[in-house]
Amino acid sequence: MSGRRAKTSASSRADDYLRLLVDSQPDYAIFLLDDSGHVVTWNGGARRLKGYEADEIVGRHFSVFYPAEAVAEGVPEQILESARLTGRYEAEGWRVRKDGTTFWADVVITALRDEEGALVGFGKVTRDLTSRQLATEQLRSTATELRIANAELEQFRLLVTTVRDYAIFVLDASGVIQTWNAGAERIKGYTADEAIGRHFELFYTEAARARRHPAYELEVAAREGRFEEEGWRLRKDGTLFWANVVITALRDARGVLLGFAKVTRDLTERREAQQRLEDSERRAREEAERQRRRSAALVQVSRAIVARLELDEILQTATDAATDLTGAEFGVFERDFTETRIVRSDDIGAARPGLPEPVRSYLAVPIRTSDGTIAGGMVFGHRDAAVFDAEAEAAAASIASTAAVAIANAELLQSARREAAAREAALHQRDQVALALQRSLLPPDLPAIPGLELGAHYHAGTELVGGDFYDVFALGDDTWGLVLGDVCGSGPEAASQTALTRHTVRTAAMFDTEPVTVLMTLNHALLRSNTTRFTTATFLRLSASADRSEVTVSIGSGGHPPALIWRADGSFHESPARGPLLGVTGFPVNAFEVAHHTLAAGDTLVLYTDGLTEARAAGVLFGLEGVQTTLTRHRGASPSGVANALVDAALAHAAAPLRDDVAIVVIRVPRA
Repeated sequence: MSGRRAKTSASSRADDYLRLLVDSQPDYAIFLLDDSGHVVTWNGGARRLKGYEADEIVGRHFSVFYPAEAVAEGVPEQILESARLTGRYEAEGWRVRKDGTTFWADVVITALRDEEGALVGFGKVTRDLTSRQLATEQLRSTATELRIANAELEQFRLLVTTVRDYAIFVLDASGVIQTWNAGAERIKGYTADEAIGRHFELFYTEAARARRHPAYELEVAAREGRFEEEGWRLRKDGTLFWANVVITALRDARGVLLGFAKVTRDLTERREAQQRLEDSERRAREEAERQRRRSAALVQVSRAIVARLELDEILQTATDAATDLTGAEFGVFERDFTETRIVRSDDIGAARPGLPEPVRSYLAVPIRTSDGTIAGGMVFGHRDAAVFDAEAEAAAASIASTAAVAIANAELLQSARREAAAREAALHQRDQVALALQRSLLPPDLPAIPGLELGAHYHAGTELVGGDFYDVFALGDDTWGLVLGDVCGSGPEAASQTALTRHTVRTAAMFDTEPVTVLMTLNHALLRSNTTRFTTATFLRLSASADRSEVTVSIGSGGHPPALIWRADGSFHESPARGPLLGVTGFPVNAFEVAHHTLAAGDTLVLYTDGLTEARAAGVLFGLEGVQTTLTRHRGASPSGVANALVDAALAHAAAPLRDDVAIVVIRVPRA
């Protein structure tokens, strides 16, 4: 008897120790379930992890810890059955606390059997691994962002390496060349193998190197962040070219100097043209000064010629003035004049082409432009001999020189007018094409949906063709589909992807209206198109109740800003629908979190692209706060009025045109 009592006492102490061990584990929820899954015991770790006191949970079924969808699918019963058959069940997944929040848990359930093998219950151990799970998800998100950044970096690298009008390359902190592009090879004459690894002073003249000008440029760039100048630079073959040079300091996040970016442009032709123009103007000024000294009348005539802007007026004014100043009876301008020098004769004694009758005195003066081209000539005659002297010849030559300058200016004006007209026509055509292309990506009108009020607004940004779009279409009786999205970038390529996105959504929704299925189909289509642009989109399935008093909305989102629910009482709620960017990579169905909402009378749903919230002034975003403030201010407006007011508010906030385009759709269940 004493031995049996000793064993009983030892067993009791062991049970006490075990109970103390279980209760002293704050990081583990350790408790027992009966054979049907009802909670039998509860420890301190379970209370901390799950939020229930012992008297609140003991006796309740353990399915209370599982999300509603898991309970609906019978997951708790399946877990007990697995533990019953195999003796043990272990898995990770989302669990629910008393306050409704979820946490990522590691769960181990062990079947407990008596000495005869009969099932008496289950032991359940739960550990909170939420922090680890969130870290894993953050790592995946960071990896995706890194892939996108690498793709953008590769695009930029290709752009730099293929540009031929600019020499773009990188220097290390001491000025040694690290990279080389096609423009650098074309402008400077060196191949990459010949340039990389050498100091950039090889592009400077001996005089510039002697005064340490390359080092000075790097010193200024390092101190002020940037250096820019124009000056002579040296090619590989020894020839000089006039260059515009910009050197920018490159620093890391800590401000440490890593090197310099150097951009060089060959401006030799522009400088030569400028010098030619300056030389022409200088010669014109000298000639005008000589004319002024000769006589006030000649100055007045020269000014009258230069004041003319039309070529015919210039020629007529010059010819008339020279005819008067030389004392000629006849004066004409010959366009086909080929003489390169002045011809003067006191008694030519013959008829000359272009003059109305035979003459004796003859004077012909070519009009030579600044580039040496003969633009024609002025021919003068008189029926008397020896009328034209050296002074008359000088006066005619002076007027011809002035006329040459005026002709050059008139030709420049005409050329500028032609270029301006052509540019205006091209811009008009571009705008018309852009407008037609953009309109083709949006529905011409919103459909009338019984029991709903709809409004939309598209605002084009400063880009030629934006990638924002929306569409509303019927899916069946009292069921409608709505998609709103944003294709990264602008221009024809973005427009093409926008069209693909819009029509893919329509086609996919014809076969399956589930938002996840539609977005998965769209992602597959974008990946098959080999696009380098990501897309954000949100797809809604709208289902009206029989009496039109309520609308059920199912929302799926592919990386798009959350839909905003504006209740009749004035409160705001963002839809929890979430999902990854589209057109980047493949992903499973469970990557999407679909949200379901019910809109009652007076409730409003607002969808918009990020161009709205990213409108900024002095770095301050319009943001969600701006959206909610604007909606509150226009509470009594129609859906179309609300959409228009949002765009107006964003423009007023930015105080400038919006760079990105904006698409807005507003849905409201009208009040009875």
